[in-house]
Amino acid sequence: MIVGMHNMLSPFYNFLATRILGFLQTTEIKPGDKFHIQFEKKEQVRSLYDALVTTQDAQAFIYKTKLNENYRTYWFKSRYTFVIVAATDEKISPDFLTHLRNKVGTPQEDFANTAIIFIHDTNLDSLVQGAVGFHKEGMPFHMKSITKVLKNQIKESKLSFGDKEILQLSLDKKYFTNFEDSTPIFEYEEILSAVYSQHIDPQDYKNFSLFPDSLLSSEVNQKQIQRRLEENFELFNKVDKVHKYGNPDQDLEKSFEEKGISLLKNQSWAGVDYKDVKLSADKRKEVRPIIYKESSMDESSEGVAYWERPDGTSVVKSRIRHIVVFNDKDIDEFNLVFSFDNFLKSENLNLERHSNALSSVSGKRLKLKIKPTKGQTSFSKLKYKDEHAKFEFRVCIVDISHGILDAIKGNYSIGGKSGGEAIIISADEELVINPSGDDQRVEEIVADGQTVELGNQAEQLILKMNLPPADEDTPLTKFTLIVGNAHVPLGFKEGVEKPKVITGANVRKLKLKNKESFQLRGENKLIQGTAEYYTREEFKKDLEKERAIIDTGAEFFIGSHKGLEPAILELEPKIKLKYNALINYYRLNRLLPSLAYLNEELSQLCLDYVNTFNDLLNDLKNGSSLTQQEKNLIKLGTIEKVDEDREILLTPLHPINVAYQLLFHERVQSEEVTEDLMKRLDSLHLIPYIYHDEGNLYKPVEQSHSPEWSY
Repeated sequence: MIVGMHNMLSPFYNFLATRILGFLQTTEIKPGDKFHIQFEKKEQVRSLYDALVTTQDAQAFIYKTKLNENYRTYWFKSRYTFVIVAATDEKISPDFLTHLRNKVGTPQEDFANTAIIFIHDTNLDSLVQGAVGFHKEGMPFHMKSITKVLKNQIKESKLSFGDKEILQLSLDKKYFTNFEDSTPIFEYEEILSAVYSQHIDPQDYKNFSLFPDSLLSSEVNQKQIQRRLEENFELFNKVDKVHKYGNPDQDLEKSFEEKGISLLKNQSWAGVDYKDVKLSADKRKEVRPIIYKESSMDESSEGVAYWERPDGTSVVKSRIRHIVVFNDKDIDEFNLVFSFDNFLKSENLNLERHSNALSSVSGKRLKLKIKPTKGQTSFSKLKYKDEHAKFEFRVCIVDISHGILDAIKGNYSIGGKSGGEAIIISADEELVINPSGDDQRVEEIVADGQTVELGNQAEQLILKMNLPPADEDTPLTKFTLIVGNAHVPLGFKEGVEKPKVITGANVRKLKLKNKESFQLRGENKLIQGTAEYYTREEFKKDLEKERAIIDTGAEFFIGSHKGLEPAILELEPKIKLKYNALINYYRLNRLLPSLAYLNEELSQLCLDYVNTFNDLLNDLKNGSSLTQQEKNLIKLGTIEKVDEDREILLTPLHPINVAYQLLFHERVQSEEVTEDLMKRLDSLHLIPYIYHDEGNLYKPVEQSHSPEWSY
């Protein structure tokens, strides 16, 4: 192995090397003792090895192999033994290191009275078997050990009082937010670099989850400094989560006023001074507008279908509500109620010109009474405006069933001038009327004011938009849909805002919050209630895999560049029956596992499946050979990729993932869970290492795009 220059290494690796040397000098190491330091990347292995063997205590160690080649590395004198340091690199195979492992401490020449430390990036049990990991409790790289040493170094450093408190805060946060045995040691690199440089530059505050603070140095009281840093840390993480997992235009409005939003919504947000962030947050707290409590009902109090959706995702747009009531039962009068979190005033209420509607205020509720005209579509617009917020409820009552307009549920709005209102849609090139109908008929919309008619409930009417370029002054093309005696004014508008992207974690969060499944329509459109989204990247690909799984009903798949190929899997009939029951549920309800809310029926099917799987595992007898059916249990609900990147994917139908989702649903169903936490709550640490039939070892890896999958 070629040794790099010591002065080119970072202070972090020099610190780790010092920790190792201190351990060697203060610990009673016996011949044959073995230790290992495991990293993820080869460059990490190389950097620590170089830092360690370029110290003055390193002595050359040369071992002549059976092939008469020299293996060169270094060893260190401990109190009673010589400790060899061996590392993986391009030229040194893990098998050779295993060979060294077996020789350490034996009477053989060169290895008598020796111990060994492996620095590696492998997962070989044969290499680390019987070796003590440096990351374990009581060892030099364990979180408690590192924290104790760094606390002392911070205290003894020449850093300013404020900088010391920053590093102390960062240490404390890492200690309380990570698992003791799995904290990545590299999380401490920024802290150590600051200790060595004796200064924290303003542009480096973001490394400690803080905004630059030009006024921190003027504080002299320790408690005030600590309080200021805690508030800074909290605000930084709030904005960070919005940029990583949310929508800055929408989510920042919840915590900051307008000037702060303009600073924090940009990509350079982490460089905004803390005083400006704090000022904006404080101003937002001074003004607390009333909040509309959105209804989750899908029927009106009169028992007919009811749709409600916001105008957009921002706070301002969410206060404009588009409501469609489907009066397919000839109801003479509708009473709609809109609830708020505080008391309302009658003088702030305004019902735009409507002879058949009455509005009123009752405590924290707005009431709207409408008497629709039979055969006609009724439109009403109710406004409520006070000094802090403005709300608008646009209501449309149509004399048809909701299934006729089901295709537009996720992207409709209500607009148009008084007397010329319409249900506005965006359908790109075509619109499907009555999508559940079996008999298709195609008709073109070629001009404004056109009339089209749905012949009967069995007909599916496909409207092709063949319109001339829209006029800037009149971008809305109106046409009338006739269904029986009902006349429904519709409008086609170009340039309607596209649905927003949704992550896998947010899908999971909204399933929990709204207690409602998502529907996948077409290639890439997710619908929940009247909200419409689209996905991208890896989550989209995993949903495509789920669709193939449900379509075929297979228990196991081979994945390659050609796609998924179902494979025949011999299984115990009991588990096959429970698996098929799950598949049939998803088929009948047109759902995919990652998009389905765990209602009572689905939860019971999942529980039966998991219990049956556990019963089969409990029936296995130690020392007995496994039957093929028993061996195949590990493949149930998995995809084996056979291309260059060989992987085993545990789908949402794997028993471990199903069991985890059941427990997750039970424990957090009544809690508001952030998207950041959603990404952490997965089954990663429940997944064992897997030995494949060919002898390959597979280990679980982190992924956050599809929270109900395991890789």
